[in-house]
Amino acid sequence: YSRERIRKLFASPDELRGLWQRQSTRQSLLAALDSAGIDVPHLEDLTGLREADPFDLLLFVAYNLPPRTRRERAETLRRQKTDFFSAHSAQAREILDLLLDKYVEFGVRQLSAEALTAPPISQRATLTEIARRFGGVEPLRTALVQLQEFLYAA
Repeated sequence: YSRERIRKLFASPDELRGLWQRQSTRQSLLAALDSAGIDVPHLEDLTGLREADPFDLLLFVAYNLPPRTRRERAETLRRQKTDFFSAHSAQAREILDLLLDKYVEFGVRQLSAEALTAPPISQRATLTEIARRFGGVEPLRTALVQLQEFLYAA
């Protein structure tokens, strides 16, 4: 059932990826899945893939693509996008690394601005200080968007 519903909603893995990469469209994607009766946590239980990113779980169920864990995604990003990290100051990179660590442990919801106000990040700097590390609010937002896009690019 889930395979067919996901394939009806998203014609290809690339279409699913394009919607999943951005936090704004990811929310509508999850709402569409919910409306179709697809519960991602239930799929995790059925498949036993609790460490997989929900995106990879959907790709596995719908298109039989091999699932990747959140840790694998984070490590691949760190390894392949060194230019992204090196474009930021050491203090900004520390925040990006903490976000990725939170993503590995808790999932994709940790890649949001709200995660910046929770431990361990909030113990290191206030939101204003974090924005300063990135050169302002807009560069911080851009870095968060890019982080998510790069995480799901491949």
